[in-house]
Amino acid sequence: MKKLLFAMAFCFALNAVSQLSNTLPSSGPVGVGTNTPHAGKQLTVNGDVIMLNNIEIDSNLIVDGESLLNGIVRMAAIDTFAGTVADLQILIVDPFGDVTRTTTKSLVYALMQPIDYCGDGDVANPSWFNGLNKIFSPCSQVNVGIGTSSPDFNLDVKGETFTVKLLVGNELGTDTAMINAYAFNHSQRLLQLGKKVGGLAEEIRFFINNDGSIEMTNVGTNPAITINNGSGHAIVVKDNSGEKIAQLQDDGLFRTRSLRVDLAVWADDVFEKSYDLMSLKALKRFIADKGHLPNVPSANHIERNGLDVGDMQRIQMEKIEELTLHLIEMDERMSSMQNQLTDLKKENQTLKTQLKVD
Repeated sequence: MKKLLFAMAFCFALNAVSQLSNTLPSSGPVGVGTNTPHAGKQLTVNGDVIMLNNIEIDSNLIVDGESLLNGIVRMAAIDTFAGTVADLQILIVDPFGDVTRTTTKSLVYALMQPIDYCGDGDVANPSWFNGLNKIFSPCSQVNVGIGTSSPDFNLDVKGETFTVKLLVGNELGTDTAMINAYAFNHSQRLLQLGKKVGGLAEEIRFFINNDGSIEMTNVGTNPAITINNGSGHAIVVKDNSGEKIAQLQDDGLFRTRSLRVDLAVWADDVFEKSYDLMSLKALKRFIADKGHLPNVPSANHIERNGLDVGDMQRIQMEKIEELTLHLIEMDERMSSMQNQLTDLKKENQTLKTQLKVD
């Protein structure tokens, strides 16, 4: 009985000592906070771990996530490194994912030198840089193509482009215009439109100069229409040979070799039999009362509303035709009077002859 009690007491003591030492078996994976420890790993801990004292790691330390070290970090390997600290090799990963091996000394020297991102290799095979809300290339030689694999300019867009607003030349511009462009100097044209003919030859069809003058061409380089050319002419129109055919001057004078006005109504109704031709006596009374001819706008009306050239030409022709009718009537009366006068002269001569005979 004493032996049995002794054996039981020994087992309890051994179990208590085993629990105090908490020795883990070395034959297989052990899990803390998990029933499925990782295969091939001696210890798998699921949850936060706090180490209150020193940690000694005789082999590699692999950290898959972020590491936060709040105290002094000492690495004994630096003290025993065969060489100087400046010769330590380090790896640099750039924003493009490329890895470069260098030394501490070389890294410090590189940081003191200007970085050239636009060398021959960078231009031939450009890369994009990322910034806050932007993606860019610092190389001015790099062409970007949208809708084309062979861009000819820094930005070459083939197809429909800007659907809201195009802003060129002034990044601080606040104008709400659909196209908002500004020149960088006093000699650049503000706008130039044209076409390519015969290969790469360009023919400019429309441009706005820096001073605001505008030219439109139709053949070659001869301007068809020039606006504000700086020579006192607001608008100049030329034919295909460059000869001036119309000119509006700054003082409002319009000059042209010929002017044609299309009218739907003309004044030939004056010659119709039903036309009521005003007599000269009635015309005299009208002028005395109104101060102008019938159907002719007054001076006050023209001052207020301007003058319609085509309508005025019709009115003037109406007055000419009326005057012609009056002249015809007067000529007929004068002819009649002349005939009467001739007859009277004959009668007078006959009377004189008879008186002499008697």
